[in-house]
Amino acid sequence: MYINATKLQKILKRRTLAFMIVEFVGKGGAGKSTLATSFVKYLENDPAVERVLAIDADHNMHLASALLGDRDVVPYSGALEELINLIGETSCQDYREALLTAERHIAFDVESEFFRKYSVSLGKISLMKCGGHTDDIRADRSCSHSLFTPLKLLLPNLELANGQWVVIDEKAGTDGVGTGVAAGVDLAVVVSEGTAASVATAQQIIQELDYLRVSHILALNKVRSKSQTDRVSERFGRPPDLIFHELEQLAEVEYGVVGPSDHDYQEFTKLVGMSQGFNSSRAIRLQRARSRLVKTE
Repeated sequence: MYINATKLQKILKRRTLAFMIVEFVGKGGAGKSTLATSFVKYLENDPAVERVLAIDADHNMHLASALLGDRDVVPYSGALEELINLIGETSCQDYREALLTAERHIAFDVESEFFRKYSVSLGKISLMKCGGHTDDIRADRSCSHSLFTPLKLLLPNLELANGQWVVIDEKAGTDGVGTGVAAGVDLAVVVSEGTAASVATAQQIIQELDYLRVSHILALNKVRSKSQTDRVSERFGRPPDLIFHELEQLAEVEYGVVGPSDHDYQEFTKLVGMSQGFNSSRAIRLQRARSRLVKTE
């Protein structure tokens, strides 16, 4: 699902920043983390945005490294039991049962006990990270996917207020969408380079997003020429929604990175405009996440 140029212009004219959960997905090396980090900084500098929750959903933790610097935060990978209690089913044995029987939502309140424990505040940004591999994973008693299971409860049950945005830097490839984390997002930004391998991975990711009924837009990154854009457009059967040129190394500041370049700022403005054309609500996310569990039974 994507928005054509005519509809986009109408949306931009009446642009308002409500709330949205946006996930950046794509092949390893396509530039997900760079674009996700730059988009977080873009939102931070927008006066209409009240709060940004940046979530690193990759155990390589590129987003966390870029934004945190030398700071640290308790990994959310250990938050599953607390999340089960927050949504109302303390007797549940696993996240599937808890998700299917959830009674309460989770408000994005930086002063709440949960977010004070599992996020760190950096101005308008709150950052959460999954953390690295555990001893259970190293000893083959658990899978690395277990690090991200808490997101399968948090995202579908997260209630956002106007001006609150969530930006997720997902794992490389189809892992994040294939294992269900993406069911809890409002919009996926599928990032692809112009290479055949990157395009093929992006197409696989889009198939998984369609299965989950998650809206997506296509971002072509590291563009060097119009001919490259034309070739990728032919492969996808449509032009990319967003185009980012070969990025220069982002300069470091006290924490994180400098905001996007002028061109990238325009593309992120377009992204925000496009996002307003998609539905965003906890009810939709929760229904979608529950439907995925029913499908796989």
